[in-house]
Amino acid sequence: MQIMGYSAKPKVKVNPTEDKSCLRNAVIRLVMHKFFETFIMCCILGNTIVLMITWYGQDPIVGRITDYINYVFMAIFTIEAVLKIFAMHTAYFKDSWNNFDFVVVVTTIVILIIGFFNIGNFAIQATILRSLRIGRLLRIMRFAKKLQIIFNTLLEAGPSIISLGFLLLLVMFMYAIIGMKMFGFVNNSDQTTANYHVHFQNFITAFLLLFRSATGEAWDSIMIDMARPRSILFQCV
Repeated sequence: MQIMGYSAKPKVKVNPTEDKSCLRNAVIRLVMHKFFETFIMCCILGNTIVLMITWYGQDPIVGRITDYINYVFMAIFTIEAVLKIFAMHTAYFKDSWNNFDFVVVVTTIVILIIGFFNIGNFAIQATILRSLRIGRLLRIMRFAKKLQIIFNTLLEAGPSIISLGFLLLLVMFMYAIIGMKMFGFVNNSDQTTANYHVHFQNFITAFLLLFRSATGEAWDSIMIDMARPRSILFQCV
């Protein structure tokens, strides 16, 4: 909590003053009003709901309607960014959420322009665009204070989590070598689970097999295949 307190930043806010133009003061009052932010949050939720309206074999008309609705939401978010930049000027980019919104808006416009001229892979562009739109849901944390605390805690714990991940990789590296020494001789041609992709005969496959076992997928079958002793019916080599 102390680290979060030290790294906390005040919310960027611009107030209307007499040295600004009447138009800019009016825009400042608009974008700083709590109902404006509530309206944008409703649009984000609505955009996310529209992205959910898709299923296999759906009518092409439904797809066109959802595309038009997405264009409307894109126009709203673009207008929001333009109004905030006009009202706040350089102070707009001092807020991390504003920077995220600006990147989403610009990327969305670029992808739509690229798609209009049929440049590149449309499926990849649509996936990127959908991911960015869903990412806007993170702005809900502005209203959910407890969720924001949890999110900031995860960010602060990021370096420690990365160190823990490197430690896990080191442990799996060691056990991959041990597995090669102990089970590298097992014949994979007459096994239930062990095959060309599941064995300890080389380091890369052994390392990937440990990742698979860590997820709990069929680890018991792998254990049984690797633990079979020599017999008349089964030969390890």
